[in-house]
Amino acid sequence: KDVFSFDASTTVKAGLFIDGKLAGRIMKKDFIKNMASGRKVDFNRKPSEKFNKNGSFTLVNGVLESASLRKDNCLGWMNDDANFTVDLGTSQNVKKVTLYCMQEGIDFIILPKSVTVYYSGDDGKFTMAGKTKFSYSGEDYVKIEVTFDSFNARYVKLRADNPGKVTAGKVSHNKDFWLLLDEVVIE
Repeated sequence: KDVFSFDASTTVKAGLFIDGKLAGRIMKKDFIKNMASGRKVDFNRKPSEKFNKNGSFTLVNGVLESASLRKDNCLGWMNDDANFTVDLGTSQNVKKVTLYCMQEGIDFIILPKSVTVYYSGDDGKFTMAGKTKFSYSGEDYVKIEVTFDSFNARYVKLRADNPGKVTAGKVSHNKDFWLLLDEVVIE
């Protein structure tokens, strides 16, 4: 079993070759290397057991699930906001935070209505850096970027707000929404 590593974001393509000829399709997987990669994540509100296969590492493993839309590689919250803190290990200059989310209306998986980013040094006092409001997108896999003036911090906290229940008058009135997050990227 061979292991490979990389120092920057990369795309890996692989295929099965028999006698030098491709037997099947080429598989492609994107890996993102960033300040959050492999870092410790603490939850203020734990994700549901239904969508929590690999625990907090899911958000910082560097693997984007866009091609496969495998919901089992995401973390999910129902009727609750996703609220977590990434420990960068040391104080670093942060310029942008990106959150990769799933959306699938038929399964009541919807984008957060907003994403807020906070930062802190070692004192535990958090300051809001920026907030992005979001609404429906036609895509199943969505990249939500929160931009702000850069800051130096060891801890970056994110809050993704669950939109709540389906609005009155809709076909699935009073149904609960899932919030599914795949990856957090801190640059």
